[in-house]
Amino acid sequence: MKKRKVKIGEQRYLVQLEPYFWQSVDKILDEEKITFSFLCTELNRLKTAYSLSKSLRLFTLIYFRNSAEQNPDQAYPTMVAEEPANFEHPDDLAPDNTLMMSLLAFSQHAEHDDMLADPA
Repeated sequence: MKKRKVKIGEQRYLVQLEPYFWQSVDKILDEEKITFSFLCTELNRLKTAYSLSKSLRLFTLIYFRNSAEQNPDQAYPTMVAEEPANFEHPDDLAPDNTLMMSLLAFSQHAEHDDMLADPA
């Protein structure tokens, strides 16, 4: 397990992931031209009861699955956001924006898990 530190707002986190997940996260950061801090901030904003490590693992799987579905002929599709992401208006997203679609899918998955865990 490898560790990285990240600051989200005023809170500091220590994230621990397996080396292969770090390689995958780094690939996403490189492809999308975003920082680790930005990705963690968005996941933290979207998540509910997930730890940041679990959020990163789940998001990484969703991201590469979305990439494969959108680009079945490419082993490593290149998805680079041309403009800053607009997370407030998901209906305005381009259907081939892997980062945005993955964040939206992550949010829906996290919401579904919370409803299953809530006994109310």
